[in-house]
Amino acid sequence: MTSTQRRPIHLNPAATLWRLPSSSSSASNLPDRVRRFHRAMPGYAPTPLISLQSIASDLGVGSIHLKFEGSRFDLPSFKILGASWATYRALTTKIGLSLDSDLETLKAGLQGAATPVVFFAATDGNHGRAVARMGSILGLSRRKAPGGVLIEDTAFDGYEDIPQWVVDGYGTMMYEVDQQLGHTSPDLVIAPVGVGSFAQAVVSHYKSPDRPSTNTKVLTVESDVAPCLYRSLKRDSPDPIACNVPTIMAGLNCGTVSSNAWPLLRSGVDASLTVSDFEAHEACEILKSVGVSAGPCGAAPLAALRRLTASDKEALGLGHSSVIVLLCTEGHRDHPLPRSVAYDDPVSLCQALVQINSSVPSAAGPGETEIARYVTSWLSHRDIETHWIEPIPGRPSVVGVVRGARGGKSLMLNGHMDTVTNSSYDGDALSGHIKDGKLYGRGSADMKSGLAAILTTLAAAKARPLAGDVIFTGVADEEDMSIGTEQVLLAGWRADAAIVCEPTGEDLVVGHKGFAWFEVDILGRAAHGSRFDLGMDAIRLAGYFLVALDKYAKRLRDGPEQPSLGLPSVHASMIKGGEEVASYPAKCTITIERRTVAGETDEQVLAEVEGLLREAAQEVRDLKYDVRTLFTRKPYEIESSHPLVSLVSDQIKTASGKEPTLRTEAFWTDCALISDAGMPVVMYGPRGEGLHSMEEWADVESIRSVASTLEAITQTFCG
Repeated sequence: MTSTQRRPIHLNPAATLWRLPSSSSSASNLPDRVRRFHRAMPGYAPTPLISLQSIASDLGVGSIHLKFEGSRFDLPSFKILGASWATYRALTTKIGLSLDSDLETLKAGLQGAATPVVFFAATDGNHGRAVARMGSILGLSRRKAPGGVLIEDTAFDGYEDIPQWVVDGYGTMMYEVDQQLGHTSPDLVIAPVGVGSFAQAVVSHYKSPDRPSTNTKVLTVESDVAPCLYRSLKRDSPDPIACNVPTIMAGLNCGTVSSNAWPLLRSGVDASLTVSDFEAHEACEILKSVGVSAGPCGAAPLAALRRLTASDKEALGLGHSSVIVLLCTEGHRDHPLPRSVAYDDPVSLCQALVQINSSVPSAAGPGETEIARYVTSWLSHRDIETHWIEPIPGRPSVVGVVRGARGGKSLMLNGHMDTVTNSSYDGDALSGHIKDGKLYGRGSADMKSGLAAILTTLAAAKARPLAGDVIFTGVADEEDMSIGTEQVLLAGWRADAAIVCEPTGEDLVVGHKGFAWFEVDILGRAAHGSRFDLGMDAIRLAGYFLVALDKYAKRLRDGPEQPSLGLPSVHASMIKGGEEVASYPAKCTITIERRTVAGETDEQVLAEVEGLLREAAQEVRDLKYDVRTLFTRKPYEIESSHPLVSLVSDQIKTASGKEPTLRTEAFWTDCALISDAGMPVVMYGPRGEGLHSMEEWADVESIRSVASTLEAITQTFCG
């Protein structure tokens, strides 16, 4: 499955004629001494260039050649080429040897040095292992010591020489490709990009002024969630990006382009694109089927080639006779099975979301991390701006933004990513299967159907730019304390209006109740069960409070209704007391919930609960108590005459052909927090049943209808 809404390829037509300046061409015309150095290393042999003719036929090109770096000096990647030469250059310089010195001479010089020579890498990945291998070859033991020589491939201000030597070392791979292709010159070379040093070596080689006149183009590929070069090329500035989401292409998960690489890549890269984890995984499987065991980074160039559209191929000059080289930089590496982010329609997307367990930690669930990563990957795949908000580890929220072009009104679309527990679900809570027009699974209605409708609405806004911003807030913890929306608002996200897409049955909800949680301790006196003269039974005493609470509940039910939200209510949620059978309990704790309506304040409700306790104490002289407010949330309502209500009502009527039902809800939602932050907000979402119950479903056609209506609302409000 291929998404039609994905991040487009970035093309630089000027790169076709660009050549590396002569003053920068040392890496492109690789000195003989670098090749001699690699040939002199123990175990050197050129890595294979593998023909992938069956894949070439499938993709409609002449030939594909894969340079496989799955075993370079018995290491699973190409990194040893750069690390070995850079280490050699750095250490010969440090102890004053000439560049004609062989490894044995360098080894002897290091062993005879007056002070131990220490060098190190900043990572423990393939580059770090390559640096460690050089330590082994040179007979150096591992040690911790201050100072030392950093061997790294990322250049930055004041640290340029060693990264350039790494790039020079990588050039051996391209030299081998030339030898293996003979007189054939590739039309396209595809290179994976992390910090860009390897791509710098590729551009330096194929865009060298000393190279015979050819039109070899260079295409770079990155992970969807770490497009540091792609973004830099688009912005024409090497701006760092945040890399908050893990990727199976771990070697490409970089946020900054090397300062040495940037000028060359800016001018010499013909095209840049990104691929999803799922596409990289698919490429691994395709290569495996033809006998090549590649890791996700190594398979990324094939994933890039497979995602080229007909127009992309035409722009790159590719046809049925084209010769393509894929630079496969790593061998097999175990990785988790990723999920596809290619779903463009809200129903398929809802199925994918339901299949991710995002039940709240308070119910022994995993929380929102996995679904937040998926949502971020889905947005990144479509080149939608994303922000990761995680003040509390393990409870992330995601903000996605499609920026308006002309300063129009902004709209926030809010949905929660968490669900209640799966343990109470009858059957497979994560199936997402569809039967008789209903999509089943935990969270299908509450509220991954609304979440899917929001996401596809955001993608539609990206495809058809509006005047104002469309802001998606996918939040954590709504099923518990609603810290997600609270944290998004604290981070400063605001809009001119908002819609919360809880499952309203396609009705328009314009208000809901609030709540307050209290904990009441009824205090007794502990004693042995035989000593009635000493003990005071806190559980028995609590009965007087519960009688008063029951009378209070009846008074609320019999009292005046608030015009829009109806009657307030109260109930006892939990009761705990006692230690063992043969003892008088010293304390009985009762947790109560009070549902509130407009006009009621937290202070007023607390005073009412305290009044119940005083009432109980009048019945029993020795009754002592303590009361605490645990948590409160305000009610929410918006006037039915508000312009936002009118606009949304009109769009629902246009979509459905009938007047929408305006109503209020008894349950609480994040609407109240958004309203308290000064934004007019309404609630509108799909039809569904079984919220928090043993079987839950969302109506398939309703998901599509809501998505279509939300798109119309954003076009009207933000257009």
